Amino acid sequence: LYTSTAENRIDLMSDFPGGQFCSAMTEGDLNDDGIEDLIVGAPFASADGKQWNGAVRVIFAKNASEGANDYLEFYGENSGDQLGTALTVGDFNNDLVDDLAVSAYNAQEGGLRPGKVYIVWGGKNLPSRMTTQVDNQVGQTAISISVRYSDYQIFGKDNSDQFGISLASLDANGNGIDDLLIGAPFASGPDFSQSGAVYLYFGSTDGLSLNPSYSLYAKSEDE
Repeated sequence: LYTSTAENRIDLMSDFPGGQFCSAMTEGDLNDDGIEDLIVGAPFASADGKQWNGAVRVIFAKNASEGANDYLEFYGENSGDQLGTALTVGDFNNDLVDDLAVSAYNAQEGGLRPGKVYIVWGGKNLPSRMTTQVDNQVGQTAISISVRYSDYQIFGKDNSDQFGISLASLDANGNGIDDLLIGAPFASGPDFSQSGAVYLYFGSTDGLSLNPSYSLYAKSEDE
């Protein structure tokens, strides 16, 4: 990936052959320093001794005079999770700071693979909060995303739902707080099996709702 402004250019390289680095990208000011940060997914990365668990790199942008960019890198919890399939940014808890939603559509939960979406709250303390947990300093730090490091997790219902294969943020109810849309193309609805679903989670000052506020199901089988 190459980004450039005038004569300045920053080269961002993946450390994972075949990891499909940059297959998902988004931007947002996650550390609340007034500069947009770049978030990049590599869902086929094999890291932390696992295969195809996936990786997401949060690159904290700086002014060119400040030197190399620091970053945090999250790895999927289990082989085959494919963390970084989809990414979106929104202010889901109404604190005026961008938050990050990251999906692992093949993630394990309860011995099955329904898929999972991780939420990481943004804030000025985000880099230090994460690196303190791994006894490190802000810099080029990699950690396995889990209950310990994510602030919130949302799971699919059934095996192979592919929950989280697509994500979007928007203010669906018009209250000024971002909400989260999660796609699950093989989820089963009340009438049809594996016909697909879209789930809407409302944001609030307490964060995202624990259960979908609305669920939209396909109108025919195998749609």
